[in-house]
Amino acid sequence: MHCADPRTRIRRAQTQRINRAVDEALQSADAEALLALMAPAADEATVPLCDRILRRATRLARRDRTETADVIAARNRRVLEVYAPRAPQGWFSAWCDGSSTTDADGRRAGIGLVLMDAQHALIAALGDPTGALSPLDAELAALKATVKTAVARGAGYLRVHTDCPALVHLWQDRHDNDSLAGLRETAKAPRRL
Repeated sequence: MHCADPRTRIRRAQTQRINRAVDEALQSADAEALLALMAPAADEATVPLCDRILRRATRLARRDRTETADVIAARNRRVLEVYAPRAPQGWFSAWCDGSSTTDADGRRAGIGLVLMDAQHALIAALGDPTGALSPLDAELAALKATVKTAVARGAGYLRVHTDCPALVHLWQDRHDNDSLAGLRETAKAPRRL
């Protein structure tokens, strides 16, 4: 396939370079190439880079199923290495996610969270099934577990990352929503969330 636009060739070359660095970081103990890619990047590049790490890890794990556990462990380390330098000083940082699926056995849901303390050390990680929840309820359950875990670990300032825009909207704009009442009460413990 021939591409006449030089900008497209440049973007393709940049994408290939980033993919090679991510793959290398996922397959070795050394993350220097990946971290070097991040150095000049603005904070806005953090989420796309982590998304790329997740996609590349999935691809590598599918390529060789015997390496799945190692690739997943490397993926988790690399995502933390990407986020840690960008976490605000003195703040706990957390990432939460909820998922829900329906199959022949009915609806199943699960939650996951990762929590780093103010020194960017990993202090909690959780992945649990939660029963038959809707997708939004699973996201909400993940946020509740995240805030509860952070409060139990002494978080004074907490920054939470989620991939669910509906949850962000609910938290920021729907103060009258009853599904957040208990969470808002728990969230009063940190000085800032």
